[in-house]
Amino acid sequence: MRRSGEPDQSTRSAPQADAMRFASAVSEARDADAAAEAVITAVRTGLDALDPDLAFLFCSDAHAGAYERIASEVREALPSA
Repeated sequence: MRRSGEPDQSTRSAPQADAMRFASAVSEARDADAAAEAVITAVRTGLDALDPDLAFLFCSDAHAGAYERIASEVREALPSA
């Protein structure tokens, strides 16, 4: 069981040479910056620090006032996506 605010790392790609790698993460942190950082860290860990080619970001309306800032943080942390 995960604690509130910790990302869900339940879906990770299996390390295979020719397989498409993916990672996903969810944060329940109330603070937008903490949520973004937790998800970025979890995705980087899930990809074994490989640079992603593509990223999708979904945010709840609880972070509506920080959408642009969250997107900017993700773009900065994952520039290849």
